[in-house]
Amino acid sequence: MTSEEQSDSPLRPLSRQRREWLEKATTTFTNSITREAAAWLKARGVEKEDALGSRLGLVATDYPGFERYAGWLSIPYLAADGHPVSMRFRRPDWVTTDGPKYLGFAEEKARVYNVESFMGSSPDIHIAEGEFDTLILKKVFGSAVGYPGANVWKKHHRVLFAGFSNVYVWGDGDEAGRKFTEEMVARIRSANPVYLPSGEDVTSLYMKHGADGLRGLIA
Repeated sequence: MTSEEQSDSPLRPLSRQRREWLEKATTTFTNSITREAAAWLKARGVEKEDALGSRLGLVATDYPGFERYAGWLSIPYLAADGHPVSMRFRRPDWVTTDGPKYLGFAEEKARVYNVESFMGSSPDIHIAEGEFDTLILKKVFGSAVGYPGANVWKKHHRVLFAGFSNVYVWGDGDEAGRKFTEEMVARIRSANPVYLPSGEDVTSLYMKHGADGLRGLIA
């Protein structure tokens, strides 16, 4: 794979070779989910059907090119037609190496997660601070995208939200999360902040209070 193929930007179509490489890896990892991994996901509100629909997986220990992420959960970033265009990785509890909990491909810029929600028919859309919170909001409200950090924002993203009546921004219940919420609200005309209790995030609130607990925050 050439350096040019590896440095595909979000606006540049992927090469055929890279698309096939990502598709094969995504399929392999989805089929590699163990009971332990499924239980880890379920404990965070991600049921089997959620995982399959989002093509989550577990990186196979002997899969070439992914040795650094062996045993980590794979989070493919899917285009609107369902094919993977990038991937991020979450270190689960049973991997005891030091370092960050999330990693992505070093040569790629971060992307918006779950872009298929931009193509839906819902009049409202929700923005989460990360991928797993996005999956919870998608399950509860039907339409959600994820920003793995406010720095992912680009000016042209305003166009993506222009057709929605309401945009709800769900930052974590800490200083960084509130900063994320305020920055995103300032950028999107129809955005509404959703302030979570201190120390909570979308997933923790969902696990404690269910879908009604989240709906109650925007009632």
